[in-house]
Amino acid sequence: MTQFLGLPRELRDMIYLEVLISSRSLPTLKDTKSISGWCRPWEPKSGLGDHGCAFSSKRAPNTCANFLACNKQVNKEMLDTISRVRPKGQLAARMDCIAVDEMHYFTWLSIPIVRHTRTSHEANKNTLTRVIPTWATKILTATDRVLGSATGGALYQTSTIVIEQLRIDIRLFEPTSSKTTAFETPRDRTSWAICAALKHVFEHDPDIIPTRDCRNDITIDEVILNVVPYDGAPEAFAHHPPTDPDLYMPPTEDMEATPNPTETAVNELVDVWNKLWAAEEFKARYYCTLLEKIKKVRICVDGKTFRVRDLGVELERGQAERRRIEMRMR
Repeated sequence: MTQFLGLPRELRDMIYLEVLISSRSLPTLKDTKSISGWCRPWEPKSGLGDHGCAFSSKRAPNTCANFLACNKQVNKEMLDTISRVRPKGQLAARMDCIAVDEMHYFTWLSIPIVRHTRTSHEANKNTLTRVIPTWATKILTATDRVLGSATGGALYQTSTIVIEQLRIDIRLFEPTSSKTTAFETPRDRTSWAICAALKHVFEHDPDIIPTRDCRNDITIDEVILNVVPYDGAPEAFAHHPPTDPDLYMPPTEDMEATPNPTETAVNELVDVWNKLWAAEEFKARYYCTLLEKIKKVRICVDGKTFRVRDLGVELERGQAERRRIEMRMR
């Protein structure tokens, strides 16, 4: 039997590409009926409910890290493939969200590649429990992460996982029931569900979103929130594209009687970042940590860019202004 490295380079490149862009199959609406296949999160520290969220009980998919660690030749060839497909946006981590009635069902589809960055810190051994979370102290006691010093200090490393791009397809389904119990107000439901999902991604809780390594910090360079209308849904965006910052759309009798689901979802996803910056309500203050973890947010409608928010630039600008104010007060 021909060994892998004995195959022509063209065939090996095809295999590398398949490893990088392979994805789980999309869950169906029928899959959401299985109670055992989904986990409902709860925020015991904040008292918040689940915002109508459920996460697939499947473990998060593997990255291509094992492939890259095979040998030098495979590493070099696969890096060449990565450099070719990265500009095409084919290396995005993907998550699916089925939005039906008042529920949002999230499933990891693929995480092809991530970056790891490590930062060394020096801290006094007696103060570790005060400056870092409790779970981190267990990591720092490991021999490969902590080196004791003669002065009683400790040298330790923190690891950050950087996801270059995370795409969440929010697939809207036609309501199956006219009865509602309203976990949140209709205007807030999808936006806070997305915030809850992103927060769990960053906290990488293995009981909610099972990941391979729950000990690392996570940041995302760009989050793409793509709203996918269901077949037969009215497409107000195609006829009356909003132009003003408030996304106001001239109402019609039909729209007043039956709100456009695509418009409602997109308006929520655009407006929620203003709420996080303002932090005027409890949920906004609780989820405002997302502003530090995400550099850019792109809102799309059926794959077409609708609005882009550069959170990293806004955060840097705000921190610079705070430093200037602090200097003036000295």
